[in-house]
Amino acid sequence: MNEVVGELMKWKQEAASGHNDGWAQKGYRDKLKEVEDYLYDGGSVCHKNELCVDGEYKYWIKASPLARLNPEEWLVSIFKKGKVSWVTESTKDGFTTPEEAYEWALEEIKKWK
Repeated sequence: MNEVVGELMKWKQEAASGHNDGWAQKGYRDKLKEVEDYLYDGGSVCHKNELCVDGEYKYWIKASPLARLNPEEWLVSIFKKGKVSWVTESTKDGFTTPEEAYEWALEEIKKWK
């Protein structure tokens, strides 16, 4: 997933970059539009995603490193969309990788649904 987001960010930078001619910029904008159309129209990720309820994003997961180098440790927070803002539902630390933290958070959300 991080690789996909990284590639999309590169396309966005290239679409706005002054070192590319107009045709290259348009090519990157077209690629981004194609991905956006897929996500929001035909292949909506939200309908197949644990973070969604009734087609809307209702949960947000954030994994953050703690201020420790040895051993490296990660903290995860789960936020739920409220009427006005995002509310912290749960946090947990002690993970050795951000992926481990994210997986734990997804399992917690599944329990709540």
